[in-house]
Amino acid sequence: EFSCKKPVNPFRTQPVEKKTKPRDPRFDPLCGHFDELLFRKSYGFLDQMKKKEIVQLRDESKKTRDPERQEAASKLAQRMEQSLHRQEHDDRVQEKKREFRKLNRDLIKQGKNPYYLKRGDLKKLVLMDQVEDLKKRGSLAKGLARKRQHLAAKQHLKMPRARRAAEEAPP
Repeated sequence: EFSCKKPVNPFRTQPVEKKTKPRDPRFDPLCGHFDELLFRKSYGFLDQMKKKEIVQLRDESKKTRDPERQEAASKLAQRMEQSLHRQEHDDRVQEKKREFRKLNRDLIKQGKNPYYLKRGDLKKLVLMDQVEDLKKRGSLAKGLARKRQHLAAKQHLKMPRARRAAEEAPP
């Protein structure tokens, strides 16, 4: 048995253990560059699975009798639908950007000056694409009516309360 009061040798060497630092692959250059287009192509099947899951959730919300489960399922389906729509919108914007970059490359090859898109021009291009899509589906009038209602409601909210009350009151 050794005494606990024995002094420690100051020249004693301790084994050095290397601690492994956790690495976040999003910010680690060793993990490579993130290519969003390649990612979307590789994992595009997930969007199809999401669409199926949304349909299942809608069916579940219709079939269940429990109001809490019904509300939870419908809210989840709505949230998933919104994220899917947002992703489709982002894909549409990226596609327009890619088309424009390709057009600029062709202009540069011809020796002309490229035109760089401004944010407003990009929005206009995306809006025109959405209108074309609505025309193909045949729901352009419905979409425009909804947009008008939305803008009217926004204007109505910007109006002072006193004038709003005077407009709504019968003469």
